Amino acid sequence: MSDPLQQDYFTLFNLKPVYRVAEPALKAQYLALQQQYHPDRAVNADSAAQTLAVQRTAYINDAYQTLKHPLKRAAYLLEQLGYSLQSDGGAASRVMDPDFLLQQMTLHEELETLRHADNALDRLVVFQDSLRRDEKALQQELLQLFDNGSATALTQARERVQRMKFLQRLQEEILELESTLL
Repeated sequence: MSDPLQQDYFTLFNLKPVYRVAEPALKAQYLALQQQYHPDRAVNADSAAQTLAVQRTAYINDAYQTLKHPLKRAAYLLEQLGYSLQSDGGAASRVMDPDFLLQQMTLHEELETLRHADNALDRLVVFQDSLRRDEKALQQELLQLFDNGSATALTQARERVQRMKFLQRLQEEILELESTLL
């Protein structure tokens, strides 16, 4: 096997570069790679080999965490396919879907209202469940869009990933709010 540091994540795990990933196969390959490249195997080697073993293991861990998590996997796959999530400064990158902008504002307002509600924790649970359903729906859309694979579908997948990133940030805000309410 070639050096893991020279491979993209999908190749490293012997997977096709697709959104649908068989998690048992992913985990089995992760464990095999960990066993093969674990730094403990280089304990008697020189410091350069030990450093390389640590770098390989870190790369394998990053790859596994990326491919295991649907949002990270989608973002990584889009990057691999040439659909950058970074703003390129072009006109298209500055124009956002007005419905998505409205959804963002509405959800932020709802979260702000929950901060001051009498039954904030109960309402927060309901709000969080709604966000999880939205995220699951976006994941299903991503499956279809990546399966389609056309340029139009991949552009739409990029937009869905941006929406999922927003929902993830909102979930993080909810966790912070929960900790202050407890």
